[in-house]
Amino acid sequence: MSSTDKSSADNTSRDELRSKVIGLGEKSFHKNYYGKLKRSAHYLELSGAVIEQTPNLILVINEKAVVINANRAACSFFDRDADELKDSSIYDLASIPYDNLKAGDEDTVILEGHDRESEVKKYLLSIKEIKVGSSKYSVLVGKDVTLLLRLQDEQRAYENQLLQFQKTDMVSFLAGSIAHDFNNILTGIIGCASMLRESRNITSDAPEQTLVQMILDASEKASDLVTQLMSVSRKGSMDKEPVSLAAVLEDTVGILGHTVDRSVCIEFHNDTDDACIAGNSSALHSAFLNLGINAGHAIRGEGRIEFRLSRLNIDSQYCGASSFALEPGEYLKLSVEDTGAGIPEEYLDRIFEALFTTREAGKGTGLGLSSVMKTVKDHSGEIRVASSVGKGTVFTLLFPASGSAGGVSVGEKKI
Repeated sequence: MSSTDKSSADNTSRDELRSKVIGLGEKSFHKNYYGKLKRSAHYLELSGAVIEQTPNLILVINEKAVVINANRAACSFFDRDADELKDSSIYDLASIPYDNLKAGDEDTVILEGHDRESEVKKYLLSIKEIKVGSSKYSVLVGKDVTLLLRLQDEQRAYENQLLQFQKTDMVSFLAGSIAHDFNNILTGIIGCASMLRESRNITSDAPEQTLVQMILDASEKASDLVTQLMSVSRKGSMDKEPVSLAAVLEDTVGILGHTVDRSVCIEFHNDTDDACIAGNSSALHSAFLNLGINAGHAIRGEGRIEFRLSRLNIDSQYCGASSFALEPGEYLKLSVEDTGAGIPEEYLDRIFEALFTTREAGKGTGLGLSSVMKTVKDHSGEIRVASSVGKGTVFTLLFPASGSAGGVSVGEKKI
């Protein structure tokens, strides 16, 4: 073989070797690239699954304020499929202050609504701006704070309940402190009035006898109230007997007629057949008087106070929704409606608190409605209030019925 031929053969061998080496490198490169691409696809799929399964609401919005992507939580909250949600304007979805959020003018924005399962959902909104290539996007994230806010509400409710217990304990202490002394004073008044009634200087048909009897009747009512105060201080259960609510209400209306301004019309409508409940007539009488007197104070000038007694059957669904310990069955429903000034909405949750009053200093103790609430609970009942400022207030009370009063003695009218 000539030297020329040998040189040509060597060059061919080197070219073939170089080609094989380069080919091997390309295969290695493509192999590595494919592996990286496969891992990237896996991580992308994993990230998509995490975003899809997160309880937080996520929307991706382009520069035209149009949704281009949404996760499952967002679809459930807005009750739309992903395809329906995409291409929607963010301004058409809900009352989201989108522009303010983007500008950073809103610190705390809570989006509240119901998901597809009709569950209440609350999301704390925030926006993050991102840039992909030359395009800019906004990622709207709604952090699911439903449980957190619910726990905060429950904590506040427990704190308020604890505060009420503390107030009740204080009221019980005050009640126990004054009840005995007040009872001693009443004993003296009743004793003197009884001696005056038996006095020879006042004949049985003398007009003064009526005044003396009014003193005795009023003192007996006050004595009953003292007994209730003492039972509160002892935290004991009150004595109960069959009570005709109609009879107690008739007595109450009679007293209010001499107590409330005469320009106020007081009405009592009885739509029952003289049904009765198991209760304490003195406690009920005091509660109804409190409601009537409060209604009278709320009326400026002419007005109306209406007591209406009726029957009502409630089922287990109603009992389950009530915050009171009710049992399904027949109840007597008492509504006390007035045409007074009404109660501001911000006070409605507090009016039954002990020592809470909206009246001027010296004109209210804040114990009236709290004692009404206690009486209702002691009778296994319920009390609700609805009010509109400038139109009036309606208190609705429920008491478990226990049959017809018939010949049951409920106490004669005192005044």
